[in-house]
Amino acid sequence: MTTLIHAVGKRPNQVYRLYGDWGERPLPQIKSKSELYALLATELGLSDSASRRDIVFALMDKTWNGSKWVEDFRIKLKSAREAKSFTQSQLAERAGLSLDGVRALEQGLRRPSADTVRRLAIALQISVEKLLSVPSIDPTTETHEVLFSDSSVS
Repeated sequence: MTTLIHAVGKRPNQVYRLYGDWGERPLPQIKSKSELYALLATELGLSDSASRRDIVFALMDKTWNGSKWVEDFRIKLKSAREAKSFTQSQLAERAGLSLDGVRALEQGLRRPSADTVRRLAIALQISVEKLLSVPSIDPTTETHEVLFSDSSVS
């Protein structure tokens, strides 16, 4: 995932925007690069002393979901597959998916269904929560429906 930072206009009337596969995020309240990087550091949970380079690297595996930065599923999937030393073909076979399906997921060309995430997690021998980068649920107070209530996971 690549996030492009772009400033439109001349100072002092510049408008900063962030662009990615997830769309466009205008930031009209931001008036300087320093403010922009401070905002991003805060949103990404980085320290105030994080360098611009640290912030840019942190953005590389994130997606903006409309309200916060989240782990990019395709990066998580590829990392999990590589951690098991599986090829895309091996993962597809183990998960009962097509090779083209796994490729499309890793390239971000399609989003996984709840069933696909479950199959991938089983094939990779990891929890659904770990694959989706969500906190584990407490079965006494939460249900699995919470995991799939986000429209980005369909």
